[in-house]
Amino acid sequence: MKRTAALAAYFREAPESDRLWCAALLSGLRGNLYTDFTFAVRHGDDLVPVAKSSSGLTDAEFEEITRWVRAHTPERFGPVRRVSPELVFEIVFEGIQASPRHKSGIALRFPRMARWRRDKPVSEIGAL
Repeated sequence: MKRTAALAAYFREAPESDRLWCAALLSGLRGNLYTDFTFAVRHGDDLVPVAKSSSGLTDAEFEEITRWVRAHTPERFGPVRRVSPELVFEIVFEGIQASPRHKSGIALRFPRMARWRRDKPVSEIGAL
């Protein structure tokens, strides 16, 4: 079944690949660019992780995001930085499965970034 997350966080049928709008929570350094991201959706008032991805955007977008990450890092864990949940990305994936590793209880299978949704505020990301 193909699904997409809509603005108010409900799932509906979609003819294209599965898509979900997620906020970036963490970013990991690869080379000189931050390209590894942990993505979250809303669960009540919290943001809970559902996926990690490091592919799908252009080099120019990764360079811009790297500058943003460096300017919006409240906490560091070695090469990993926690960032303010302000950036929204459209994530495509192959399916959803139960996951005891994620606080959300689910994980997206084979997630990748389809595009950076600069037109979407975090208040419009998907929810459980």
